[in-house]
Amino acid sequence: MSKIDFTQLSQPISNALDTDYMDIKRQVKDSPEPDLIYSNIPCHIAIKSSDNADPSSVDVQPIITSLRIHCGTWVDLKNNDYIIAKKCDLNGNILNYYEGRIGEPATSMARQFVDMAMSSARKGDEPEPVPPPEDESVNVVVNYFDETGEPIAGSVTQTIRRGETVTIQPIMLDNYSVARIEVNGQEVTEATIENIQENSTVDFYYQAVTGITSIRVLVNGDYTRDDGKLAYGLHLYSPIPILSVESANSLKLASNKFYHDDMGNITIKLDTKFRDNLNNWHIITANPVKVDDGYIITFTDTEPVEAYECHWYG
Repeated sequence: MSKIDFTQLSQPISNALDTDYMDIKRQVKDSPEPDLIYSNIPCHIAIKSSDNADPSSVDVQPIITSLRIHCGTWVDLKNNDYIIAKKCDLNGNILNYYEGRIGEPATSMARQFVDMAMSSARKGDEPEPVPPPEDESVNVVVNYFDETGEPIAGSVTQTIRRGETVTIQPIMLDNYSVARIEVNGQEVTEATIENIQENSTVDFYYQAVTGITSIRVLVNGDYTRDDGKLAYGLHLYSPIPILSVESANSLKLASNKFYHDDMGNITIKLDTKFRDNLNNWHIITANPVKVDDGYIITFTDTEPVEAYECHWYG
């Protein structure tokens, strides 16, 4: 009797059963937080277990603590990936979504599944919307390379409705600046694709810099660490880009405030400590001065500070 090749069934089964979607994040090189490497991957989300409601409060409902995610064998899943799982109805509307880390995938010839320990439901911002029907959407793969073509951050896939115009903004990387941009292999001045009709690739090439290009402001209070745990103390938020270096001890920022979680705007002012992208510590010696389209801050060096870094908000 001849053997049956079930691998040929993987895609047809996925087309029929996988009405949910997941985004996959993964730790890349020395990145302090998982990078989004795949978005809106078709899957089927099954509830594996749930805990009981809190008996001390009638307001607390049972919370799903474990999910099992089924998908095609072609999906690139690895142990400890961070997943945003989006449960959808048959019309593609998101009913609910869950976040957490997965274990080692179990794979057969036609399918694979993985268990996800949920760290939180709706922990972050609203997830990316699920894609429109396939015949109306295209994918844009965004890559980040150094000058030699080596990846320095994880690739990101964005799903765009066919016929729309999209502009992809480069991410900020410490000690790097964008040297050139390529769209589908052609060098451009900005990553704008008008009336997009087919899958495309955007490549950002970065060059190393030796000067100050961004700062992280030191804040004392409640925050969320990169591992998702709440904590209290001294912490540095996402890099704040500078407009220019005015002198050896002054910089120009776009604003004298930045957004800090749900606490609102934090004002950068006299005695604020910050660390630049070269890991040097400074303290602001005067309140920022409004000049044209930005704020000038003056600073002097200060001793290093022990602080956590937090990149979820900026």
